[in-house]
Amino acid sequence: MSGNYPEKEAKLPERFRLGEFKFLLETNELRDALGNIVHLRSQSADVLAQLVRCYGQVVSKTVLFESVWAGSVVTDDSLVQCITDIRRALNDSDHKIIQTSSKKGYKALAVPIPSEPDSIILPLPPLPSIAVLAFDDFSVGDDSDYLSDAIAEGVIAELSRFPELFIIARNSSFSFRETPTNVKTISRKLGVRYLLEGSQQKSGNRMRVTVQLIDAVEGHHLWSEVYDRDLSDLFVVQDDIVRKVVAAVAQKVINFEVKKAVESDSSKLTALLHGLKARLHFVKLSPEENEKARKASLAAINADPTQPYGYIGLAFAYINGYRWGWTDLSRADALIEAQKAAKTAVEVAPDYYDSHAAMAYVHLQENNLDGAIARAQRVLELNPNDTNGMSDLAEFLGYAGRFDEAEELLLRAMRLDPLHPDWFKWNLAWVQWLKGNCKDALQTMNAMSEIPPMAYRVLACIHICLGQQNEAREAVRRLLELDPEYSIKKVRDNYLGKFRNDADLERVLNNLREAGLPD
Repeated sequence: MSGNYPEKEAKLPERFRLGEFKFLLETNELRDALGNIVHLRSQSADVLAQLVRCYGQVVSKTVLFESVWAGSVVTDDSLVQCITDIRRALNDSDHKIIQTSSKKGYKALAVPIPSEPDSIILPLPPLPSIAVLAFDDFSVGDDSDYLSDAIAEGVIAELSRFPELFIIARNSSFSFRETPTNVKTISRKLGVRYLLEGSQQKSGNRMRVTVQLIDAVEGHHLWSEVYDRDLSDLFVVQDDIVRKVVAAVAQKVINFEVKKAVESDSSKLTALLHGLKARLHFVKLSPEENEKARKASLAAINADPTQPYGYIGLAFAYINGYRWGWTDLSRADALIEAQKAAKTAVEVAPDYYDSHAAMAYVHLQENNLDGAIARAQRVLELNPNDTNGMSDLAEFLGYAGRFDEAEELLLRAMRLDPLHPDWFKWNLAWVQWLKGNCKDALQTMNAMSEIPPMAYRVLACIHICLGQQNEAREAVRRLLELDPEYSIKKVRDNYLGKFRNDADLERVLNNLREAGLPD
């Protein structure tokens, strides 16, 4: 840091309070009152860290540019965007926490929190708790990362079948892939006792997988294993890892019958890899990425039409086309294609939870709300810790007017997946708005690291609920900037038949009309 503030640097605390939030300098993390991480863009977090280090003092723009951008040529707009991002995350619309000093810089109204012993940020749950980290992949070529992800994801899915275990979701446990982090820190961040980590290396048709189970609280290894196998043995290795982990963590679980391993051939493995690639495209929520996901799904079907992965991806690609217009097909034809793909996925893999997840969303588009809820419940019967499935079911319960159940389910999903994706917050804010709890809904939306285009509909409705007309119109302006053809008619087409209570749909339409969305 710059030498302008030596006294503060000499004995700087590690944690600070910013209004109702806490900022952890050791990890550059902002947390809300419940201990949940509030996402900030990387440079925004660096700017906030610099302001917090100099708490109570004005930090000049020059110092901020030097400490965050390290000599890169950037404009004032970059800094202004970071400050805006920080204020949004802190709900600091009146600029009381991050203060502007005219022509000088910025100051953070931060209060140091006294140091505590090495405390656990998230409490350990009563059940044996495990996080399966992303496996390191030392392979080269196109399969790098995808094959190791396939093994780790399979372990998560199989462990989640056991109700005796508390399994952290993939979104959170895989977030440490690019950042070297010690096991105690990961344990504290995720609120788990046991970590399963490993690596794999593929060479020709041979594969070596190394796995170790760690008691992160005590800081010692419980078990490790090295597998040298033919690549076709992927699923055999996966099931063996499940059995060993369960035996090491809780003796009562070893009596469970581990399902008979299924040997995979190369075509099945290729289909799985294409399915994983499609999933990566889907989460980016754009027409271009949706088309890439559709093509990856077709490749999965071409590799092995007896596996469900491609049909599931294809169903979601056409559902997105039907809902958002991301297709050259008519809405009716897009729905027909989604129905065919989801039906095939369930036929080829009736016990695979994601097959039923695809069919659940097809039922929703068919205006079969009860069918969608039943399918989503089946997803959680097959994989009880599938947080994406929890969020999906919560969305359906919201349409059914079961708002308290929906909110409870989303909060549970966010606890299982502490580093959950932003669309969980989108769903939660939507449910809170439906309940009329608009103040909390706005706070939830503002905690998103980036608001997807269609989420601006929810944001506009929230602002109308709070009597904030100007902010609502700004949200609609941003929506139309991203999709100039969007209209009340498209909203009605998207939602028609989904709400059990017609008054809920009318409330959506009236709020968006009041916010300036054209008919």
